[in-house]
Amino acid sequence: MTPSYLDDVAANTPSIDDYSFKPDICRFVEHWRVLSQLKEYRSLPKVGPEASRLRHSQRPRSITRDDLRGNSHDLQGINWEKLETTREQARNARSGLYRLTGQSFVHGGTASQLQGTERYVDFRRMNTNHHALIAHFQLRNLISATSRQDIYYAGRSRIMRTDSLGQSTNCVMDLARTSFSPLHSATFDITSMATSAADNLLIAGGFHGEFALTSLSATHGTKPTQGFITHNANGITNHVHIFPARTAGSVPTAAFSSNDCRLRLLDCNTATLTATHEYEEAINCAATAPDARLRVLVGDFEEGLITDADSGAILQRLPRVHGDHAFACDWADDGIHVATGAQDSTIAIWDARNWSQPLTSFTSSMACPRSLHFSPVGGGRRVLLAAEADDVVNVIDAVSFQKSQKVDFFGPIAGVSWVPDGSSFFVANADAKFGGIMEFERSGWGEAEQFSMAGSSSPPTLHHELRQGQGQVQGQSGASAKVGGGACRRGRSSKAMPLRSHQKMEKSRDRERYRAVPLEWIEEHRMEGETRVRLTETQRRRRGMGLGELLV
Repeated sequence: MTPSYLDDVAANTPSIDDYSFKPDICRFVEHWRVLSQLKEYRSLPKVGPEASRLRHSQRPRSITRDDLRGNSHDLQGINWEKLETTREQARNARSGLYRLTGQSFVHGGTASQLQGTERYVDFRRMNTNHHALIAHFQLRNLISATSRQDIYYAGRSRIMRTDSLGQSTNCVMDLARTSFSPLHSATFDITSMATSAADNLLIAGGFHGEFALTSLSATHGTKPTQGFITHNANGITNHVHIFPARTAGSVPTAAFSSNDCRLRLLDCNTATLTATHEYEEAINCAATAPDARLRVLVGDFEEGLITDADSGAILQRLPRVHGDHAFACDWADDGIHVATGAQDSTIAIWDARNWSQPLTSFTSSMACPRSLHFSPVGGGRRVLLAAEADDVVNVIDAVSFQKSQKVDFFGPIAGVSWVPDGSSFFVANADAKFGGIMEFERSGWGEAEQFSMAGSSSPPTLHHELRQGQGQVQGQSGASAKVGGGACRRGRSSKAMPLRSHQKMEKSRDRERYRAVPLEWIEEHRMEGETRVRLTETQRRRRGMGLGELLV
């Protein structure tokens, strides 16, 4: 039976859909079965007759890491064995059909894909009865988590709250049956949303230039504050984010990126517009620097814009790395690194100290990037989430920007959101049958503290990298060093340095190299005094050990 809070799901078809391709998983599998029987598609792997009955299969309310059974029960509860195929074959077929439909991206310039061989996060849980609904196929910021116990996601005209276990659910903003203005007779289609745990705020933007604002601690039945940022017929709210203004006592301010070529600032305390900045083309996404002095804008143009956050004046037009309109950007907590992503699949990383060229650029792996999010300060190893339109979230090493982990599943992505302490992130999978709220947690904990403070050996992956680097520096001497080491272990006399002394020197070199690798956005000694850091030193060191699940 459909839960009461999703009574209007049948009516909640997307306002603007991508009619050239339907990524619904059941349709994909049915389409795959039909095509695989045709001669011209003989290269496609086969799938069994159960494909036509996939939409009638039963799913558990919740799927955890312990429930995974390979091809008989994946992280979405799909039984690939029953379909007489494997998940790997399904992934290959999905990628192939994606290209055949013309939805695959065109690689831009000299950008290449990153190696997706790292392991930064692990699947933790999926709640299958919570579905975000996409109002516009290009706008994918419809989930925001203020903690693991408070996850907010958007339906067509409602914002729901749930927790990581999916045990409690309530509607915190019902905009389906309210009429707050005689000028507004249309449905409030939610196209973007944002929260601020520090300011206790939830804000949503609508398809017709509306906004709705409420306190996260508001009691049941409290009506949100509603209004318009524009009455323009093309005034879709493409993106909204909340930041503390530098003036007037750090008043929380919302920045609305609109399709009518404007960026507007809203004082969240008084719900009044304080500034309107006009540009040549539609603004699709914006990110404000941590010190609130600069802002990056992307939109229906190929170059990003660096603007003065107060006046809106364009200070820098970024070089044209992208070959299409851009819908994603973010500004890292170090105030230096900026990421932009466009529909031609390219993701560019910029250094705020030199805008003349990007630090690097690379491509997404399947579809174009729709949402970019740097990990929060205090969240551990620096990574960048790059959520694609469908199926893939890339977790990118935000130190070297050379490596990544490819987190893949099946279904359109309505958004991704870090928990403020950086211990995990949530994905809103909007597939009608196999969607839900997915959680992925950090696979490591306390890397910097464990090595540099306790003096123990560095984490396996980084230690391996450092040792590899030493081998490359040593060059041909590596082989002789290995032989010498063997002789020492056998207790033979040698003029070489004693093994214990050699190991001490090696550890010392590793320690210095390790300390030189910035795993965090700020130095460790500044963590305790930084208001953005949510976890204590002990909690950061224990991250990933599963202690949060213990009942005492």
